[in-house]
Amino acid sequence: MKNLSYTEVVTTPNYSGKYYMSKRSRFNLRGPLILWSSLLSLFSIIGIFRTLPEMIHTLTHHGFYHSVCIPSFIEQDVVCGFWSWMFALSKLLEFGDTMFIILRKQKLIFLHWYHHITVLLYSWFSYSEHAASARWFMVLNYFVHSIMYSYYALKAMRYKIPKFISILITILQIVQMIIVISKLFSTTIYEIAIGYPKISSADSLCNLNES
Repeated sequence: MKNLSYTEVVTTPNYSGKYYMSKRSRFNLRGPLILWSSLLSLFSIIGIFRTLPEMIHTLTHHGFYHSVCIPSFIEQDVVCGFWSWMFALSKLLEFGDTMFIILRKQKLIFLHWYHHITVLLYSWFSYSEHAASARWFMVLNYFVHSIMYSYYALKAMRYKIPKFISILITILQIVQMIIVISKLFSTTIYEIAIGYPKISSADSLCNLNES
């Protein structure tokens, strides 16, 4: 219910904003959009540099199982834990993308705000529950967004970007989701294979097998 309340809070401005702009001229907002996209790009670039090393270390020293079942990136790595927290918070800030669309009177498609809402809920739930598989989503999302927001910033600056770049970003987003879903399935398989009841969010079945 709490997550539902959060969803209502973040979706209300969408409808009120569209109503507010229905009888008004669009805002240009080119300057603020450049700044917004540039800051999110920089944030994502820093995020990938602060979280990718932990992912590589986990895979090379502990293996795939650890990467999807043991939330050491939150519970044991202070730096990665901090950037995991920042990642979860950033999903709320990214609703600023929606406000730019509304204020500039561009078409707000269902997929856009549905994506933002579901990612927000998943990120907040994963962080609060210390879901180990969220490690994959966080690192991949930081990587994709570092490219995507750099692209948005350059577009807002009116640089001519080759068409294939936007196609590449779309492909990366799709691949990201496929990988994340596959990791969730992997976690589920590990959970079922062990055969013990889940004790708590911080002491999952995967954790029991590791101990």
